[in-house]
Amino acid sequence: MIKTSTPVRIDLAGGTLDIYPVYLLEDGAYTVNAAIDLRCEVTIKESRDFVIESLDLQEKITAKDYRKLSLDGKLGFVLRAVNYFAPKTPFHLTTKNPIPAGSGLGASSSLLMALFAALAEYTGRKMSLRQMVQLGAQMEAQSIGTLTGKQDYYSALYGGVSALFFGLAREKREELKISPQFKKQLEQSIILTYSGASHFSAKENWEMVKNYLDREPETVKRMKVIKECGKAMREALLKEDLAKAAVILDREWEARLGLAKGVETTLIKRLMAAARSAGAMAGKICGAGGGGCLITLVDAKKKKPVEEALQKAGGKVLSFSFAELGLIKVVN
Repeated sequence: MIKTSTPVRIDLAGGTLDIYPVYLLEDGAYTVNAAIDLRCEVTIKESRDFVIESLDLQEKITAKDYRKLSLDGKLGFVLRAVNYFAPKTPFHLTTKNPIPAGSGLGASSSLLMALFAALAEYTGRKMSLRQMVQLGAQMEAQSIGTLTGKQDYYSALYGGVSALFFGLAREKREELKISPQFKKQLEQSIILTYSGASHFSAKENWEMVKNYLDREPETVKRMKVIKECGKAMREALLKEDLAKAAVILDREWEARLGLAKGVETTLIKRLMAAARSAGAMAGKICGAGGGGCLITLVDAKKKKPVEEALQKAGGKVLSFSFAELGLIKVVN
């Protein structure tokens, strides 16, 4: 039996700039994120037939030949990975996501990394983590039919709090060296809330990138602000300056609001306002916006009243810790 798991992430600044070719046109950019301990899981064990099962979607398909199964169904995403690794002996493959689809926490990308690791082990294929990142970006783009970023794959595989640099000739992951005390303070100052409404990030991402490539002046201006925020967030965390991080988080969100229609919904606006009224310092949507989860940065002393305000406004507060470990693989 093979078991793998990978964490999802919260993005703190610089999202969207991890999408090709935006970071090239900006001559390189930082995206800052943190892996959290809500983990996607994959299990593979030998079986008489090929069985693909999603526990969270409550979907299951069985076949003698997986190559004849459609890629258009709910499990098509998983089947693309299976087809790529081309296993020769039947297995029962089970997946489990810790959060609803469309959360904005990069769960589909995280799951894909767990799938790659499990399938590579089962088929005896050697893959480096960097190879998994590149393959994941291409396969996910193929699956959703549009552009996709790369930040989610790095947090899933490496864990930790990361500054990811995307540039012309290189991609670099930097684990931010911050003290355990500040890391705990940062963790305890973030409230993660599920809005109750899922989103399909590909739509917002495509509109943002298209407007940017069309050189729409306001979009270009806002992208440059987001680029500045990515770099500034890295510096604020390295200096262990929580107040500065809150200012940057707010600035990033204000810039993101004008990138595409529907980034801020009525529900998101209500949740943000409720958090502010209860004393939150800053907040932003995870991912491209339009639904999913939001993070709120608070003084630890005001955390409980802000959480209560968010729940009263219709949100569901999710408990989490930072995940120091990325990919975990167990073979029995």
